[in-house]
Amino acid sequence: MNKNEPHKPIVTGRTVITAVIALTFLCGLLIPSPVFYLAERMGSSRIFLAKDTTEMIMPDGSVYEGTVNAFNGKFDGYGVLKTAHASYTGKWINGRLILGKLTTPQMTYEGGFGGGLDIDGFGIARYSREYIDSLRAAGLPDSSIIIAYTGNFSRSIRNGLGRAVMADSTMVFGRFTNGNPVKTPNAAFRLGETVYGIDISHFQKNLDWDNLALFCDRLGTIHHNTPTDSLYMQPVLFVYIKATEGSAFKDSAFAANMRAARRHGITRGAYHFLRLKGDVEDHISNFTGTAIWRPGDLPPVLDVEVESEILAYGVEKSLDFIYRWLKGVEAETGIKPMIYTTDKIRDLYLDTDARFKEFDYWMARYNRIMPPENSDWKFWQFSDKGALNGSDSPADLDVYNSDLDSFNRYLQELADTLRRLDKFNK
Repeated sequence: MNKNEPHKPIVTGRTVITAVIALTFLCGLLIPSPVFYLAERMGSSRIFLAKDTTEMIMPDGSVYEGTVNAFNGKFDGYGVLKTAHASYTGKWINGRLILGKLTTPQMTYEGGFGGGLDIDGFGIARYSREYIDSLRAAGLPDSSIIIAYTGNFSRSIRNGLGRAVMADSTMVFGRFTNGNPVKTPNAAFRLGETVYGIDISHFQKNLDWDNLALFCDRLGTIHHNTPTDSLYMQPVLFVYIKATEGSAFKDSAFAANMRAARRHGITRGAYHFLRLKGDVEDHISNFTGTAIWRPGDLPPVLDVEVESEILAYGVEKSLDFIYRWLKGVEAETGIKPMIYTTDKIRDLYLDTDARFKEFDYWMARYNRIMPPENSDWKFWQFSDKGALNGSDSPADLDVYNSDLDSFNRYLQELADTLRRLDKFNK
């Protein structure tokens, strides 16, 4: 059987519903059904009756469990298809898998499908120990064996922009063709020596998450403004996403950006923009009621950058407000928040109050050569004019204060903290 063709089910004896379907269809011709009205209100042109089936056996012995279109018998909705050598779980439309999970003895994959059973589009593949060992037994060195891949596929083959982790713990990033990375000539940097990321809000529109990358030179230094060429690139390894501002504002792109980051294997975090007015409890509730945290996410951040508001509100009152927000969010989430600010605000105000010594800092200083004056920063925003593949507008560029191994240990510590909380163990 051609694996790209939709499977045609053999209806078992349990599906004795022909009369019910016919009667319902006839009534639907005379009296529009609630399904019709629901679909019409949702703007859908796909109107059908669906039924859940416990087991459908295909001609090749494959078994499907899930939702089907009762009129044509094709998979439609959520379902699981188990073949002799693989399991496909996810969303089906008119017999074709669109987005889901594939499990085989060689790998586990989550992401897009081309409508058939071929992997197509963006996804994350993790290869099994047995498969990796088989490649070693065949004589391949660890430097040539991919143990995980995050990127684009075409017809189940790695093709397009992608990031691979090799068996020797190194990383490869760039264009892949026919499953293999395309070597970039004269590149003189090692991926993972520096961990780059971005921060975004609703102002960054139409991001092409499938092809997100930072342009750099042959030494790995990230470009500002328009790059002179697009030959060399660095991966976006983390993203901070605006969630809220003040006591009521919620960023319209937050939920979509958080989902996209997770689906594309980019470490994510949420931040709140400080406005010094109203009740601080409303600010805390606005943020914690909007933002989400999962093991592997970065800590929440309070963005403190408007000095004029600090002066207008009063320095002492401002510091109390900021501290109450930080401790309130920590109490709600179990994670100690981080402070985003400038050298000036930190030096003149925050560092004069011993209460803020317990918090990590994400510093804003737009100078790629000279880092923030305070050396004890966790992240540094070094530009607001970064050249980003996958976006027509410039991006804020950030860097972590160590290498990739340290970054991964940091994430593990945060994840362990979250997993110890009762609400994440229920």
